[in-house]
Amino acid sequence: MVNYRTVNHKANNGVNHMAKAKKSKKPPSRIRYEQSHPTIACRASRELYDELDKVRVNSGKSFADILKEGLGKQEATVGEAYKRGYAEGSQDGKRNALSGLPLGHCSICGKGLVWDLNSAEDKRLILKAIDKMGVQHADGCE
Repeated sequence: MVNYRTVNHKANNGVNHMAKAKKSKKPPSRIRYEQSHPTIACRASRELYDELDKVRVNSGKSFADILKEGLGKQEATVGEAYKRGYAEGSQDGKRNALSGLPLGHCSICGKGLVWDLNSAEDKRLILKAIDKMGVQHADGCE
């Protein structure tokens, strides 16, 4: 008499497909971490998700950090970002303002001259011209 299990076992190359797949066992450290850091999940409209994702990308924060900030558990950094952006914009503005200073006219064609005070060469030429003119302090020298 032939044993059905033996035949079936040999036909499947020694693998019993009827048995349930064995789940991998989580290490104790992972179990403790999951207990102390539970998952929070919620549904959001596409608009809300896109807005949150934009905040996440622009601020460099995680969704968890954004949630903490909303609860007042983490200091808001919007003010810092605003100040940093303002300072960078101010520096760019000053650089741009100094790069296109209209001052004087061309001695040949009469068109206005535009100087770049960020340029060492333009500064040198302007100082040379001022020194040549013999300009004095308006309120006199001390």
